[in-house]
Amino acid sequence: MKKVLILGAGHVTKPIVEYLTEKCGYNVTMGARTVSKAEKIIAGRSQASAVAWASHEEDKLDKLIADHDLVINMIPKAHHVMVAKLCLKHQKSMVSTSYEIPPIKELDAEAKERGILILNELGEDPGMDHFATQMLLDDIKSDGGKVVEIQSYGSGLPSFKFNNNPMGYKFSWEPKGVFLAAQVPAQYLVKGKPIPIDGDKLFENFKMVDIKGLGTFEAYANKDVTKYVKPYGLPEDVSFYRG
Repeated sequence: MKKVLILGAGHVTKPIVEYLTEKCGYNVTMGARTVSKAEKIIAGRSQASAVAWASHEEDKLDKLIADHDLVINMIPKAHHVMVAKLCLKHQKSMVSTSYEIPPIKELDAEAKERGILILNELGEDPGMDHFATQMLLDDIKSDGGKVVEIQSYGSGLPSFKFNNNPMGYKFSWEPKGVFLAAQVPAQYLVKGKPIPIDGDKLFENFKMVDIKGLGTFEAYANKDVTKYVKPYGLPEDVSFYRG
């Protein structure tokens, strides 16, 4: 039976544990600094266990990775390179929802050589937005069309029934991460021309977007779209807004 190691016990790990144990029948180990959080998530699941582990305990992590088939890395990206290098050592794949950072990208060739995945951006945003966008682009191209403009929006919207606070938002991931992400500079494209926005100006540069069946929402630019032009196979003069 496959054994999966999940590092971290934040908000988004609970549905991962539920899916892997209930749908896939895998054994799951959660490694977390606050082991009580992990124990609460796995409560009542015989196929899951929790161990106390902190990011400075590299020797302990080395043994954990060696004993599992896959690592799902849900800890801050400052520690991702350490985890990835141990995965390379033991030829175990690592996946994450975090944006890919340059030091991780530099491990790509070695990962391919060892026959494993070191794959980031597998969440809702980034993640599902990539899949949805690429599927749409492939359909357009297969029909002989040309991509002139892309507008892509992703968000975790609370149910209207439970949307009961002034922000109109509920945390599905680390609250600190939400506020840090809200200060990251962004860049979008208008006919190939980059339009930069400083991190402290994000919410001053918003647009109104109508979503059928849901209503009208404020949208702001999300990170730098220019790095996705080549992977998506887009023309240089494309207009591209990711919000």
